[in-house]
Amino acid sequence: LWGYVALHGLAAAWGRTPDAWRLAETAGPDILALFVAIAPRRLLPRRLDVALLALWCVQVLHCLAQVLADYEPVALAGNRNWAATLLAVLAPWACFALRRLGAPRRGLAAPLRRVVLQGAVVVISLVIVYACHCRATWLALGLYGLIFFLLKPCTWTGRVLLGGALAGLLIGVGISWPEKIGEAIARDIRLPLYANTLRLIADKPILGGGPGNFCRDFVLYRSRAQKARAVSAAVTEHPHCELLHVAAAVGIPGAVLWAAVLMVPMVLPTGRSTRRRLAHACLWVLVVHGLLDKALVQPPTQLLAVLFAGMLWRPWLRLRAAPEGRPPVLQALRLPAAA
Repeated sequence: LWGYVALHGLAAAWGRTPDAWRLAETAGPDILALFVAIAPRRLLPRRLDVALLALWCVQVLHCLAQVLADYEPVALAGNRNWAATLLAVLAPWACFALRRLGAPRRGLAAPLRRVVLQGAVVVISLVIVYACHCRATWLALGLYGLIFFLLKPCTWTGRVLLGGALAGLLIGVGISWPEKIGEAIARDIRLPLYANTLRLIADKPILGGGPGNFCRDFVLYRSRAQKARAVSAAVTEHPHCELLHVAAAVGIPGAVLWAAVLMVPMVLPTGRSTRRRLAHACLWVLVVHGLLDKALVQPPTQLLAVLFAGMLWRPWLRLRAAPEGRPPVLQALRLPAAA
């Protein structure tokens, strides 16, 4: 943790970062995730599912109000793409919270009422996600279902056969509609944006350009292919891939540490805990979207990814931030500094 912070300090000094608060853009998520992983239980929310259910309700009501006002449903996320992923992440937690809320304990009315409420949550979420037309959200959900519901239960032979069938299907789609695929690639800005960002990283691989300096440094790397895209802006603030953004800001070592904190939990066993399984699925969706867009930069999706990563790290990090028994100065500064 201290090495990651020191790396950001060196990168900021090397890149002459004008504002110190810019360090929080790339250093903050990892620090907060580790804080959640080692913080005493009393400092963490005990009814996280209820809090996320309330957030889901606010998101849905806000989206409905915007639709009635003839505006695209963006709600708390501020963008329809991020709104789709936010709802896809909140819906499982809302269903989990409804499992224990608002129904009598005896008779068939209790499970039936819960099933109806949970079904309503799923249907409403799917309708709004569909209305947002976000390809990254559907891609993340599809990949999660493919890997953890189809490939994971199969034997290695079954995985090879299923993977070959899917590869053949993709090749067939490419052969059948080459013009549409070519047009989609020509319209999308990500390929030239990623290529130009990789050039920037190759020129500054160790310390990057400094936190908050991507907009300044990327001016020299904008290519004609990027400028020719219809969605190209006059100023590029983010490469639409958080891993590349971190590498451009603090170098490849910083990107590796960032990935270790936020991406390694995606491959760790979750055990039988329902909360950890939900956190794992939600983190998967958020990270996949964050590698294709700015879902890991904008709140509240960024904060949720940090929270879920910390929850998944907790069983693997036996260290706890227990200030008891430490010098008074450390007792006063340890946890607030981590927060």
